[in-house]
Amino acid sequence: MSDLNSPKVGNIWVKCQPHLDEFHYKASTFKAEISNTLEPFQSLHGSGDLRLHENKIQFCKGTQNIVFLQLNDKVTYQMIVDDETRQCFIQFNKYPKQSYVLVEYDSKDIIDEYLKQYIFKLDFYNYYSLQKPISQDQNVQITQVIRKSDGSTYISRNYQKNKVNIAKEKKLFFNEVKMLRILNHKLIIQGIDYFESDNTYKIVVQNYEGKNLSEKLKVTKSLTLQEVCLIIEQICQALKYLHSNNIIVRNLNLDSIQFKYNNSYNLLITCARDFQRIGDEFIPYDSEPNGFQAPEVAFSNNQKDISSKCDIYSCGSIFYRLVAGKSYQQSLTSQVEYLNQKQNFFSEEFKTIPIQVQKLIKQMLENNPDKRPSADEILIRLTNLLNEEERKLVCVQKEADIPKLKHQKGNSLQIDQISDDSPSPSTQSSNIQKLQSSVKAINRIFNVANRFNYSKSNSFNLSDSIDNPLNKSDYATQTPKSDSPSPYRTTHSQSFQIKQQQTSSTEKMNNSSIFKKIKNASFFLNVK
Repeated sequence: MSDLNSPKVGNIWVKCQPHLDEFHYKASTFKAEISNTLEPFQSLHGSGDLRLHENKIQFCKGTQNIVFLQLNDKVTYQMIVDDETRQCFIQFNKYPKQSYVLVEYDSKDIIDEYLKQYIFKLDFYNYYSLQKPISQDQNVQITQVIRKSDGSTYISRNYQKNKVNIAKEKKLFFNEVKMLRILNHKLIIQGIDYFESDNTYKIVVQNYEGKNLSEKLKVTKSLTLQEVCLIIEQICQALKYLHSNNIIVRNLNLDSIQFKYNNSYNLLITCARDFQRIGDEFIPYDSEPNGFQAPEVAFSNNQKDISSKCDIYSCGSIFYRLVAGKSYQQSLTSQVEYLNQKQNFFSEEFKTIPIQVQKLIKQMLENNPDKRPSADEILIRLTNLLNEEERKLVCVQKEADIPKLKHQKGNSLQIDQISDDSPSPSTQSSNIQKLQSSVKAINRIFNVANRFNYSKSNSFNLSDSIDNPLNKSDYATQTPKSDSPSPYRTTHSQSFQIKQQQTSSTEKMNNSSIFKKIKNASFFLNVK
């Protein structure tokens, strides 16, 4: 069994040069033995040292190399631990071969932490038990799980291999795994374990209980300007870390921001799938223009030249959405259309917020990426951005889902969803009935015209009281310390009321505007 050409070990461990170079002396070293079988365990080379360095494991004896194992996506492993006898074996698999390494019991956790940064682990159910399903879409199933060793709760993201193995999807999946393995920041979702079975991949990440920002805005009637700045501050802290590591997000939006708890504003950036290291092979992703992407991301044909300033634009769009109660722009189909309409994007609601906040957001939304501030510069400006009264200013969140225009086969366009925010319930009901009866006509209009986009103004009333005030104790005990001091942490906000009266004539004009447009368009296009 001592022959290195053994059929069991030959396809996993590879002979290497006998001398140790400087690189190997710097590697972490652990006492170990190698065997082809577990029962009985028969040492191939006797006792030696297992050296761990980057994506390579090397077995040495004294000053001589014996064999090494390259860690790649074809290799998996499993820890076999007997707590009673204090024995630990590592089972390495490279289909169809296996190899076993005996290591010291006390070093098992260190070795396990090292290995999972490079290869997938086997036998998920040895380590975790399922608790409850959370969500599922066509690509991933989200489940809450419990780690058996300590009872801790985590989130498992489950991917079917037959979908992951599609070329484009495979790049996205392994990019997500890569980013979770290398990133370590309090405001970015943390990868815990990575498993593979015959049919699935499972990524275990840290647990969260709150909604994402998009969901939270649907149930939160208002936010104070202090709370808004607290959210933006945390986003910029995460961006500062990512950009310092030459990593960009590209598709930061409301769904990318996940709150850790339901009763606080502690957040996580969860869209590791969309991260891209500048200079690495470009990883494409599937996303239509959503109103939060920078124009150079949404419309550029050469995204390899995109810089970290694209994330500043996305952060500025989120900032605008939170202070104005509506999105900065709707889904646009071209950069020309974006540039032509940009002057109309700033709403009347936006113009009521403090001028220094307006200036910062407008700089973040500059067309020229070079004119946008960095995440670090934004953090500095946020520190003294507001006075005591301005922090209490209430930003009402009344926007329903924006009608989104999606490309369909044959280059036709259709409305996914139309919402009506008319002040009068009776008028609103009547309007909805009229809209439903006009759907077919509207679709025919879109099939003939290049674009028919109705963007209806939402009401903005700063007299509404906040339903979910920031809890001082929640944030003080749960949110990690920021890189710089901030005034947005402890003040318990009270409503700073500014009343705006709407006349009945304005209501009538708002209620009838959409039907007037439909009538005019139908007449022009002779739609029957």
